[in-house]
Amino acid sequence: MKRQAAAQQTNIDQMNSWDYENAIRTQSATQYNAIQAYEQQQMQIARQQQNAGTYYYTYYNNYYTQQVRFGYGGPINNLRPPPPPMMDSTKPRKDTLQPNAVTDTAAAQRGATLTALLRSVDSTASMKDLRAGVNTRLFEVGFAINKVPGSDPPVYTDSYSDKTGTSRNVALAYDQRSAAGVHSHPPKDSAGNKTVDGPSAQDMMATIRAWAGTTTHNFIADFTISGDSLHHSEHAVVITDTAAARKFWANPHNAQDSIIDNGTNGHLNNWAGSVKDKKSLYKQFKNAYDEFKKEGYPIEYCEDYANVYMMQQLNMGIKFYRKVNGVFKELNFTIVNINGKDHYRITISK
Repeated sequence: MKRQAAAQQTNIDQMNSWDYENAIRTQSATQYNAIQAYEQQQMQIARQQQNAGTYYYTYYNNYYTQQVRFGYGGPINNLRPPPPPMMDSTKPRKDTLQPNAVTDTAAAQRGATLTALLRSVDSTASMKDLRAGVNTRLFEVGFAINKVPGSDPPVYTDSYSDKTGTSRNVALAYDQRSAAGVHSHPPKDSAGNKTVDGPSAQDMMATIRAWAGTTTHNFIADFTISGDSLHHSEHAVVITDTAAARKFWANPHNAQDSIIDNGTNGHLNNWAGSVKDKKSLYKQFKNAYDEFKKEGYPIEYCEDYANVYMMQQLNMGIKFYRKVNGVFKELNFTIVNINGKDHYRITISK
């Protein structure tokens, strides 16, 4: 009897600490499925706990309790629960900070215009094709949204570009009729590099160039449809200050090759320079990214927020919009002083 118990314990000790399934596979399928489903549910709940100590307690106790309940562990056969994840139970999670909602009538009106403009082409074959391939293509596709001459209220059509291309970036052609552009951001490019989720530095430059490139200046926005697996987001870069945009574009120091770095820093179309060059745009961008991360904003949004910071610091005459609950909302950067110390904050229009 003792030899049998010792052999059983040896077998258990040889198991991977996270894999207890083999110890219960010999039980009935109904019982096995029940405990698996329960644990998956409890793990999901536990992961949502903001406090790491709460996670530790919840996981450990639910695991042990269910082993005893179904007769697979605890004092019955001494099957020990696996160790919980190695987490610092003294510190709450810090990646939950969200933008502060602010009332901004002008921003809300622009958001409504953007929402209606994109919706006007949402049922077109071009948009359907773009959305259908946003997670699988290894290159960008896009189209111009053009106003039909003489239409009142405005009627928009689309013109697809680079539908079957293999380049990293789509090159869209705009003319006097063009009101906006739409293009995709797939999760990875044709070289396997992870792409940016929201609008890139080049998207910002392209928006200003499209607006400045026609005498009518009808162009107002560049939309991006993201294939990022985390939040499948939709954004827009919008011309909001034409005087600032004109001044920025006319400045010879703002030539595109002085602003953009095509992939050197690990992402496509990022700000020029490097971390080592403290005066470079990329270093400013990276510093802002680190500040937002330190403040506790979700890491998947810190790059977007750093770009919001950059467009305001450079006074480009553009704004950054994100689609939230079906409506485009404007994001802005601000600094708040808390106990004598400045903190980076993002606001979002209501």
